Amino acid sequence: MVSPGDESGGRPGRVALLLQRAVDGDASTIDELRGVSQADLKAAGDQLGGKLSFGRPTALRVLMDWRARCVTEEQVRLWALQMFIGAFPQTWSPISWSARATSRPIEVDYSDDDVVNDIIFALKDLETK
Repeated sequence: MVSPGDESGGRPGRVALLLQRAVDGDASTIDELRGVSQADLKAAGDQLGGKLSFGRPTALRVLMDWRARCVTEEQVRLWALQMFIGAFPQTWSPISWSARATSRPIEVDYSDDDVVNDIIFALKDLETK
């Protein structure tokens, strides 16, 4: 986990903080996280311990924030895509997406729970207006 001092400690610390927040279910900062390079995302993942994981509490937090309108459908969809493929897609449509990563994607593990798998799979395909 990133210490609070890393928030202002330069770009690598900020990216790691944003990534940790995303893995903790905070989709509100996904727009800022989307703006960093895939190499910076990978470095942040490595800084946080390499293989990241989450479970039902994280998925429920995203769903509750969405229901409370604290995050938009677009933020929820981007969060789910980030968790699903470990990168942000360059193109997306309701039937396809593509990502051309300049670095290896980060690994985020949530596969031990079928309910979480189903949630991520449904959220990544949200159609935004």
